[in-house]
Amino acid sequence: MLFIKRPMLFRELVNKVYPIKRNVNPNLLSHFGQVRVNKITTLMIEEYKAFRLETVKPSSVNRELAVIKHCFNQGVLWGLTNRNPCRGVKLLKETPKDRWLTYSEEELVLRESPEWLKPIILIDINTGLRLSELTTLRWEDVDLDRKTLTVRKAKNGEMRIIPLNSQTHQVFTWKREEGKRLKLEGIDGKVFPFSTSFVSHTFRRACDEVGLTDVTFHSLRHSFATRLAQHNVDVLAIQKLMGHKSISMTQRYSHHTVDSLKPIVEQLISVSVPNEAHVAQW
Repeated sequence: MLFIKRPMLFRELVNKVYPIKRNVNPNLLSHFGQVRVNKITTLMIEEYKAFRLETVKPSSVNRELAVIKHCFNQGVLWGLTNRNPCRGVKLLKETPKDRWLTYSEEELVLRESPEWLKPIILIDINTGLRLSELTTLRWEDVDLDRKTLTVRKAKNGEMRIIPLNSQTHQVFTWKREEGKRLKLEGIDGKVFPFSTSFVSHTFRRACDEVGLTDVTFHSLRHSFATRLAQHNVDVLAIQKLMGHKSISMTQRYSHHTVDSLKPIVEQLISVSVPNEAHVAQW
């Protein structure tokens, strides 16, 4: 008897590409899971995109489209299918996340955060580290004598050195003394032996408790760059501290308010200020 192998289900393809099922939205599996890969068309994906856009943000839809595209790319590479129907599907335009914290909002979040999270917040908002850079930071990369920290595993692949201000230096010093006292400093050599997901989730929960529902841990990085920009720090200096390869990326992280722009325009005033008589004549 001749058996003809049927094309696999999309769920089966997903299970091969993502064995742990991470990054796969359940809605995606419930919609396409039982459909065979050779039956999924570009039109079906476009219809799914429009359907999901009714309930979630464009960024969420794009993440799901990326999963579909990656699964089919791997399927083609492994010889499991001969085409990628997602190839002609365009991603949605996303609104950049530019949320940063004011000093008063920072105080609110610190007050609501557990004790172990507070030094992480203070260090991040004063160094602009990415969360992954913070959770992989080791004590050997923190030089308290020279007041610097070294980021060895940066996103752009380049190492960078960040100076520590007085508050950050104080927090690191306290953290090291606490580690010695509790004999915890030797845990894998990491300053903060926590997972990125645990830190992110706990921080988000603290923000939700004080009503800052649009704030994420990445907002601390935005806050770092924004506060520097509002203190008229040169954009090239901010770019170097942030570890960006382009100024355009740095500008996305640096935001001004009307109040922060006021002292800048004041600099336009001539040293020789006209007297009241001159002003009256104008």
